[in-house]
Amino acid sequence: MTTTDKYSDRTMKIILLVLVLFAICFAELLHAQTPKTYPTKFSAKTLTIGVENFLRDRLEETDEFEIAGDIEEQVFDDQYVVARCEATPESLAGNTKVALVFSKNGRVLRRAYVSVRVTLKRKVPVFTRSMQRGEVIQQNDIEIKLTDVTYVKDKPLQECVGMRLTQNVNRGSVVQRQYVSESSSIMRGDAVQIVMQSNGVVIRANGQSLDDAKAGQSLRVKRDDSSTILTGVAGEGKVVNVSLQTPSTSQK
Repeated sequence: MTTTDKYSDRTMKIILLVLVLFAICFAELLHAQTPKTYPTKFSAKTLTIGVENFLRDRLEETDEFEIAGDIEEQVFDDQYVVARCEATPESLAGNTKVALVFSKNGRVLRRAYVSVRVTLKRKVPVFTRSMQRGEVIQQNDIEIKLTDVTYVKDKPLQECVGMRLTQNVNRGSVVQRQYVSESSSIMRGDAVQIVMQSNGVVIRANGQSLDDAKAGQSLRVKRDDSSTILTGVAGEGKVVNVSLQTPSTSQK
């Protein structure tokens, strides 16, 4: 190889080295000018804590809950993504779901659903013994007790002493409005006094109620001494007022 060839080869190597260094410097310059973006990550632990706090804020201290399953980690390419929990108060009972809503600048990016089991435990009146339809509730027939009311559809009745049962109930059952009526009301099968009025004449007879009725409501009654069925109006106590001037009398 001649001296000229050696010089040319060395020159080419220097040129290539300069080009490589220039390319590296240019790439680093572009990288420095490009803003860095970091993904938003929500770990499973963070989301679990969020759901637990959400439930504690909306349930009573005596209520219990359990997250039924694993919560998956959520990752977003966007920055500044926020997460919140959603559930209506009415839905937080039994086996249900809490929604995890991820959004950025008010725009929802993703929804995920977490299965939870909520047990509602409240201090409510319950029956201390099994009772029969028609019995009047006394003070010792009920007690206030911490009870599972998750699937109690009717609102527990706090004031019930002196009311009559409209159906049979079991010991430990929660006292509900649907189970009782005012003690002064007449129930089907009750012995009643029928007061019949016709042109100023008052006739009294014993009979039996064929319907449930509160004072002022109409009901059917049957006289004990005949098969006659009359329609009257429930009065105070076990009195049924019947006007024989109205077309309310029928024969069985």
